[in-house]
Amino acid sequence: MKIALNSEQKSAIINAIKRNEAKTSGEIYCVIARKSEDYRWFVMIWAIVLALIVPFTFAILNIDLGEKFANLMGSWDNYDNAINTRNLFIDLIIQALIFLVFGILVQFENFTLALTPKFIKRQGVHKSALDQFMAHGIHQTKGKTGVLVFVSLAEHMIEIVADGGIHSKVKKTIWGDAIAKMLLKTKQGQLGDGLADGIDDIGAILAEHFPPEADDVNELTDSVVFI
Repeated sequence: MKIALNSEQKSAIINAIKRNEAKTSGEIYCVIARKSEDYRWFVMIWAIVLALIVPFTFAILNIDLGEKFANLMGSWDNYDNAINTRNLFIDLIIQALIFLVFGILVQFENFTLALTPKFIKRQGVHKSALDQFMAHGIHQTKGKTGVLVFVSLAEHMIEIVADGGIHSKVKKTIWGDAIAKMLLKTKQGQLGDGLADGIDDIGAILAEHFPPEADDVNELTDSVVFI
């Protein structure tokens, strides 16, 4: 998934950050990621489970592929051993085919995302958001009032990470409306407008609890980071 923002949309986000930081001592930072994590590892777990289940299912349903295969091949001197050998051989072939098919399909991002449960993707987005929060020094603001807006496009998820100074006055659940607004417009293809509106909501919350200070300085760059 490509990050499609023209210069006008980028400017709208940056202007929203500047406009709202003028009303508060808090700092707002925005990071947009194409994807938070490579989920192919989880999809291959599906392949392992399926490779184990399929032969077991044949056994439960009393489907003897070895016998069918031996019958096709004609008579054997040691018929029972031939059947058992071919049962094992066919099981191995089926398992190999499952891994081969999944190995090809996991190269397609939509397939990988579709097979990955939402809670796994949520964990991946949360981890990436925390990593970006630390990487950009948002935790180093003087009053611990930095806020990260993290957008992960492939997962269609947005995370807001606020520093400790904000958590002391603002409950985490208060960001829900801002996230919902951003997600709605993002799904409609209006990423720039959605972020600008969400940042306005975040700014209003920060302005209420963290008004500007006389010696306030801009500690974080007012820009949009793409990763």
